[in-house]
Amino acid sequence: MSKRIVMATLGCGAAIVSLYAQKPPPLPPSQSGAPAKELVALMTAAKLDSLAVRDPGESGRYVAVLNVGGVELLVVSAKADASVLDYRLYQKDYPGAFQDLSSNISSTTKTLIDDQKCDGLVAAPAKGVMQKDRISVDGQDFVFDGDYKTRKMTAEEYQKRFDAADQAYVRMLNVLIAELKKKG
Repeated sequence: MSKRIVMATLGCGAAIVSLYAQKPPPLPPSQSGAPAKELVALMTAAKLDSLAVRDPGESGRYVAVLNVGGVELLVVSAKADASVLDYRLYQKDYPGAFQDLSSNISSTTKTLIDDQKCDGLVAAPAKGVMQKDRISVDGQDFVFDGDYKTRKMTAEEYQKRFDAADQAYVRMLNVLIAELKKKG
């Protein structure tokens, strides 16, 4: 075999190995990390494990959070029957408000975020991490596990879905943070 053929063969082999070894570009960090941590700190300082508020940005919409021991945040935003939710807010029955908003009985146009570590949404958790953040929009669940190929998505489609979820989460967190700061 000539030297030229050997070099070409080695070059092709290196290109194939390089192609398979390439990883998709790292996903940018979420924008929800800092607000999630701030909310947990404010709730801890106020000795609250739940909170519900009217969303000042949209009439008839409420936002509620359940802080599960500082290790998981469940945040829901939904339109709901004002008479039921306003009564719960008046009574400071935040767990009841959260339950009403997260159930299908009294809420519509619902977004539910499950932040597994109270650290903001994570697009692709490290290998071996069992906890994966998720979003549910009007009953359609999506788990952020970084595995876009199994879902027959491109990396860009996955990132777009993650960015939309992260923006929605930041908005909900900011509504809750503003209410806690107002209460002082």
